[in-house]
Amino acid sequence: MIKLETQFVSGAGGFAQEPLTYTQIATNDTAAVYERSRDGKVKDYEVFLHKVTPKGFVQKFPNGKVNVIEDDTQTYPSSEQFGKRAWSFHGTNSKDAAMAKFNELTNKANDPVVTSVKSTPYVKTGGKRGRVAVVRPSVKLPNVASFTMNDLLKINSSYQQPNMYQAVKKMIGDGQLKAVGVVEKAGKGKKPVLYAAVKSL
Repeated sequence: MIKLETQFVSGAGGFAQEPLTYTQIATNDTAAVYERSRDGKVKDYEVFLHKVTPKGFVQKFPNGKVNVIEDDTQTYPSSEQFGKRAWSFHGTNSKDAAMAKFNELTNKANDPVVTSVKSTPYVKTGGKRGRVAVVRPSVKLPNVASFTMNDLLKINSSYQQPNMYQAVKKMIGDGQLKAVGVVEKAGKGKKPVLYAAVKSL
């Protein structure tokens, strides 16, 4: 696996007018913490869950170029992912807050998961000619009576919402999961569905 660099500069190659230096100050199999600084002065800290782009994934760029990932690769979160799998901490005690978040993410990831129920790995084949299939690992299930889609995403870093939805549909079709209700919450909006593992006899 290709892991994140322990130190790098944003905009390497001329993309940033005022580049920042990113320095990894903590990491494990679950998450990482980076200190961001400019000219030796600390700006903030960023904490995020690791995400791995699997070997064989096809990247398409606006200029038409295509790149196939040759090995499983850890990626730094994009700006759209902050608040979902990444968090930024500024100001007084920001380092302590960042490390607290890092420990929280690590502890959640180490919660026991169901091992008696194993889903079939979800395969994304795509419908366009020339698209490479992506095989994702089996979905891990939380060791609780019922859980939501967001609970699944928290402990399955190889999945995002669209492909987790497809994987859940397949597991329901295979008789491994069932919908058991919804989360009652105040306000408008669609209520999250609660799922439960179907225990084998």
